[in-house]
Amino acid sequence: MATTSKLCFVSCVNTNRPLVELLVRNLRQAAPGHDVVLYNGGGPEFDLSGIGVDVNPRSRKMRYSYLTGMLADTARWLVETSRVPDYLVLVEPDMMLIKPGLAEHLDRIMGDASYLGANFHKVRPGWADNPIGRRARWKWDEGWRDLTGSPAPYHSFNPGQIFGREYVEKLAALPHLDRIVARAEASRLEVLEEILYPTLAVSMGCRALSNPGSHALTLRWYAPTELQEFLEDDSVYLVHRVSGDPGAGDRRMIQDSLDGRLRPVAEYDDAHVPSDLRRRTKILAERFVRRRKLDLIAKFRSEVPRSFSTKGGW
Repeated sequence: MATTSKLCFVSCVNTNRPLVELLVRNLRQAAPGHDVVLYNGGGPEFDLSGIGVDVNPRSRKMRYSYLTGMLADTARWLVETSRVPDYLVLVEPDMMLIKPGLAEHLDRIMGDASYLGANFHKVRPGWADNPIGRRARWKWDEGWRDLTGSPAPYHSFNPGQIFGREYVEKLAALPHLDRIVARAEASRLEVLEEILYPTLAVSMGCRALSNPGSHALTLRWYAPTELQEFLEDDSVYLVHRVSGDPGAGDRRMIQDSLDGRLRPVAEYDDAHVPSDLRRRTKILAERFVRRRKLDLIAKFRSEVPRSFSTKGGW
């Protein structure tokens, strides 16, 4: 990996090698000459040999929704090997970089900022905020206020978080980083990577911005008409989420655009977008039930198990 790369894309992967290969191909095409690093969160049994990009040697097995350690390991490795890029970009296999020019775009919008996150904001009191944010706020005084040095949590959607050189170097040098990771991995709160890294941007003194392309970084799949708007939108480069099926209309449309052979929008199907009422209702109901369950756990149980606290884990 070149030491002067402006961008370094990093993705935690643990299954579905064909989809990982699609991600690598997409990044190589849309950001040629920049670095791609994979973090093998699947452990030794997930074979990434011959993938054609660097695999972080600090990789270890990761639990679903518990990825805080991935960025810590990556930041340390990049600093240790003198490979810190201007911008470290978190991507996931169900994302695509839809056009060239991301590095130049970041130069234009970031200025002296060293953190960019989708819908970056300070978590509001009560129930009105993002569910991940509100659960973190409920438990903030149990340990996170002291560990992060921030009186309140901040939130950004994890896919597409971007960290400048200043952030990466400060994070790697944080004396209590191991304690932060250990508590996050023991926590009953999921997806703390969406809380801790935006919050640390503030407490470490890094100027933080909300991504102007946040509307393309959500839990939804997008119809071809929306993708056309993203392709024409100067603020959008990264899209989440994209179907994992290489033949799906969204992935074909983005690929055709990158290949310079984009066809009229009407020629791309939207079968990848849940549209019938029964399917949409099922998705929303499952999401509602899961969120309420996690809300109850966060509200009425300690954030970390007693055994972790008594061992001096944080």
